[in-house]
Formats: sequence, C-alpha cells, structure tokens
Amino acid sequence: MKKLILALMLSILVVGFGTAYAATSSIDNVPGGAAIGYFQVGSGWETLVNIQNVVMNNDISGCSAAMLVHFVFYDQDSNEIVDFNVPLSQIDNWGARVYLSGNTLFVEPQNCPATLPNSGGADAGCATQGAAVSPVDGLVVGYFTAAITSLDITTERCGDVVSDMTNVFELGLEGNGNGNPWDDQNFHYNDIVLPNWIFVRTALINPNTGIAFALNATHIQGFLNINRIQENSNVDFVNTLATPDTACVANSIDWNNDGDYNDIFTGMDDGNGIRIDTWELYATLNLDTNSAAGTNVSGMIITDNCTLDPATGGRHRIVGSANGWYWARFNATPDLSDTSLLMIFPANTGTGNVGGESRFISGSLIYNDNEISSTESLNPREVAWCPYLTASNGDTLRCASPADSISHNVFTTGEHNIYVRAPMIGFVYTWVENGTNDYADLYPMINECKAVVVTNLQPERSLVRDVMVDQDASLAIRIQQGASDVAHIGAWH
Repeated sequence: MKKLILALMLSILVVGFGTAYAATSSIDNVPGGAAIGYFQVGSGWETLVNIQNVVMNNDISGCSAAMLVHFVFYDQDSNEIVDFNVPLSQIDNWGARVYLSGNTLFVEPQNCPATLPNSGGADAGCATQGAAVSPVDGLVVGYFTAAITSLDITTERCGDVVSDMTNVFELGLEGNGNGNPWDDQNFHYNDIVLPNWIFVRTALINPNTGIAFALNATHIQGFLNINRIQENSNVDFVNTLATPDTACVANSIDWNNDGDYNDIFTGMDDGNGIRIDTWELYATLNLDTNSAAGTNVSGMIITDNCTLDPATGGRHRIVGSANGWYWARFNATPDLSDTSLLMIFPANTGTGNVGGESRFISGSLIYNDNEISSTESLNPREVAWCPYLTASNGDTLRCASPADSISHNVFTTGEHNIYVRAPMIGFVYTWVENGTNDYADLYPMINECKAVVVTNLQPERSLVRDVMVDQDASLAIRIQQGASDVAHIGAWH
C-alpha cells in the first residue's frame, strides 16, 4: 500500500479529474456516475432534491448526451420505499419536493411538464411517486441512491470529448442517437463503468421553524456496476499488492465472512435500473492492468492486505473514510444549543444487501476542547439520527433500537472521534430553538482518509505509464505492474 503525502495526491486528483480519465473514488463535490443522498420528512420537514446532467458539449455539431437516471428511496433500515427513473437531456436538471402526508411519503417533481426529443409526449419522469412509510416520533429519515441507467449518445466523438466512456461503446450501450434515453438499453444487468455525468444536491427545509440547510450528495467516480459476485471466482476479485497476501485465498474472498468460499450473490438491479449494491461501495480495478498476460483483470473488486483485516477480505472502502476513522464536532450546551450526529450506512443490510460490515461503534473517543476524553459505544441504525444527550434532545428510536443517544460525559462542546467498519457518510446538525431567533447549521463529517484507485487515472488504459501530477510535468508517479493500485490520502492511525 502506497502511503502518499497529501499534497502529491491532491495534485493527482486535480489533474486526474480535469482530464478524461475517471478514478474509482468518492471525492466531495465532484460529479460521478452514481450518488447517495440523505432525506428527512415529517414534523415540519421537507427535502428538496435536484440532479444535474453536467455534460457540456454544445460546441460539437450533432452531439447530444441524454441519460436515464434510476432513483431509489430507502428508509432508515435500508428497506425500499419507492423507485423511479428520471430522464435528462443534455445539460438538463430535474428537481423534486419530498414530503410526508399522513403515513405516505411523496416525491413530487417541481419542474414539469417537460418533453424530450422524439419522446412523443410528456416526460414520464414528471409523475408524483408515493408509498407508505412508518414515521418514528413523527419523522421519517432515510437515504436515496441515483445511478445512470441508460445513455443516448449521438456520436462516439461526443463521448470521447466530454468524458472517458470506458466500456460504454465497447459494449454497444451508447444508445440509438435519437436524444430519448427511454428507448435505449437499460444497464441494469451489465457490468459497466458509468461516466461521471451527474451531480445531486439536497436542501432540507422546515417552514414551521424557518430553519433550512443544504448539502451535496456523495458521488462515486468511476462507479462500476457489478450485477453479481462469486466468492471463488477468478474474475471478481484481484489482489494488487507487489507481494500478494497469502491470507487472501487465491482469487477468492469470503464476502459474507461465514467460513464458506463458494457463495454466489446477485445484486438488486432490476428492470427499472441500477441500484447500489453493498459490494459497489468498495474499490474496483476498472482498467486492464495485465493485458500482456492475455487476461483482462479489469472489473474486479480490489482485495489487499487480508492478513491485516481478515474480516473484510482486504477490501478498500471508497464511500466514507478508507481507514474507518471519522471526526464529528458537537455543541450540546443546555438551554443554548443541541446537536445530533447523522450517520448513513448505505446498502448495509436490508433486502438483497450481502456482506455489509458491522455498524457497531465501540469505544469511540469524545474530546472536550481541553483534549480530555471519554468513551462512548453505539449500535446505530442504517440511517441514524443520534442526539448528543441533553434535556431537550434525548434518547430516540431514530438513533438505535432500543432507543439510544450519545452521552458525551459532561462535555458540552468538543470533537467525537469515531471508528466504524461499515462505509459511512454523514454530518453533524446543530440548532437553537428559542422561539424568536431559531437557526441551524451543519458541520461536515471529517473522513480521516480517502481511497483512490490510482491505476484508473491511467490514460489509454495502460498501466506502465507516468501519471502526471502537475501541469508542467515536473512530478510524476510511476505505477509498476504488481504494485498496489489503491492510494490513500489523509491522516493515519
């Protein structure tokens, strides 16, 4: 594993994402092929969701890049609420209001009606979606996923200019070129790398209190859709260490850690489109790095260092912190401010999710501003709203079952250092409600370490090349075949 200094790796990211070479990563505020967002409705709350097709290629004659995006909304235990598809023409965007009425969650599009070229009528993505839910204390919290699930690209040159299309054209999945993605092949059963063409934003608003805040979704760059995995397969897993770890049984991984290496798992993609499966939250090798051997080793989940982490088969987390460590700021001062920690563990359990790692948080450290610490353990739900305990912000089933919260000893302000195995995204919500000047704000969750599959930045799908990390080419990293292809940036424990 290469532990690269932060400045050097940031240079890679700046240049890499500015070119046509997608990396497998989840870097904040960078478009991706798939996204994960948070929502909350009820008790006065509504959520606004917006998705943007970021493809800009109007200067190319005859070029158009339309897409169909599959949305799936899940409750706080990863049970599906509703799913639907949204079509986007080039540089198009779509927005919706998500709200609760009684015990029904509604997703109501806000920018309709609309038409697509050659669609023959109103945009089918304009229909309001609704489904029954079970509020907890009057509130429904959950997450949604969005993934490109079909494309309509008029020319291959168009795709080459705006993004590295990887295997879209190789698989013949670029569409029929009529500008309407509804009549093109759905990617749902294909192992395909999605282009980084969508960006999703959310805004959470409470008109009753006058409180609102906005946050961008988490995007996955170089997202590889994997329809199914087979534990004893030589095409699903790859060990990229210079000296392969013998604890990673040759080309086999005990994905669900049950002692059996012969299981086969099929993902949750269906006729509507791509869903984010558990194994798609981890690093994959998207380029063929061993073509000289006559075998294509791309499209595999990278599994290194099984000796160090046998319970996870050496997987590299792409979503959340690569080393499992996070920092969260809290302000929980009686009669002044309240804070809750929001944690989202996508595709961790629930129907069809297999191999999710433990969400249990054991002995996390809570520091006050004088660096005195106490410990706290927690077993959160998959979407957990966990109060830092005060008289006005107590135990709740929205955090865990049975009801729980974070005691934080007697500290009113400080930092919470968390270690958890499962991929996690989240933020800290702090608010004041005094009846006259109510306000709220967010602290982002700090990921100590992020994983980037450096090999996937390689131009022309070739491994033994220099990755240029600044504009004048004075710095480069030489990626040698057999070296680990996953680099980490950030702090280290």
